Amino acid sequence: TSKYLIMQQLFKEDSKIYILDPNGEYAPLCRSLNGQVVELSRKSDSIINIFDIAGDEFGDKMLSLISSFHIIVGGLSESQKAVLSKVLTKVYENRGIVHDKPETWKRNPPTFSDVRKVLSKLRKEHAKRKKYIQDTSFEVLLNRVEMYCKRGIFGFLDNISRVDIEKNFVCFDLSQLPNAVKNLMMFSTLELIQREIKKDKKAKVVLIDEGWSLLRSKEA
Repeated sequence: TSKYLIMQQLFKEDSKIYILDPNGEYAPLCRSLNGQVVELSRKSDSIINIFDIAGDEFGDKMLSLISSFHIIVGGLSESQKAVLSKVLTKVYENRGIVHDKPETWKRNPPTFSDVRKVLSKLRKEHAKRKKYIQDTSFEVLLNRVEMYCKRGIFGFLDNISRVDIEKNFVCFDLSQLPNAVKNLMMFSTLELIQREIKKDKKAKVVLIDEGWSLLRSKEA
C-alpha cells in the first residue's frame, strides 16, 4: 500500500519524495522509477556527519546534538548534559564556529575525533579540581564517543558529510548499517530531510518505514 501511494504521488509530478528505508525494501522501486538511492553503510561513499550545521541555526543544532547523544549514550543525566553543552561549544569554537556569529556557521564542522580531544582535555582539568560527579560524566561520554572515532567499532561515522541529493525521489537505504547505530542514523537522516524540506515551498512526502523502531526510543 505504501509503495502504491508513493507511486501515485510520483506520477502527479508535484511532490518531492523522501523514503527512510531501514530494511532496503524500497530501494528496488526507487531505482526502477529513476529515483536516487542513497546508501548509508560502513563501505558506502555516502555518510552523514551528525555535527554538520548545514544551514541550520547554531542553537537548533545544539539541541539536535543533545538528542543525538541521548541516543548514543542511552539517555543523558543532567550532569552529562551540562558537560556535553560545555564540550560541544568548545569543539565548535576550535573549528572557528561561534554561536553568535552566523558568518562562521558555514565553516568545516567538527567530527567525533574532535569531541574526543576536548572531552579528554576537560576531563583531566576537572580531575585536578576533584570534581568527582562531573568526572563520572566525562568518563561515560568519553567511552561512548571513542566507539565512534576512527579506530572504534563505528569509526566509519567519524567523517565529513558526503550526501548528494539530486532528484525529487530519494530513498535512504540504511539496511547495511549495524543495528546498534540504525536509530542514530535514522534520526540524523530525518534531520537532513527536514533541512531539505525547508529549502523551498514545494510539496514533500516523507515515508518512514518501520517507524516504530525509531519511536520506541524515547530519546529519538
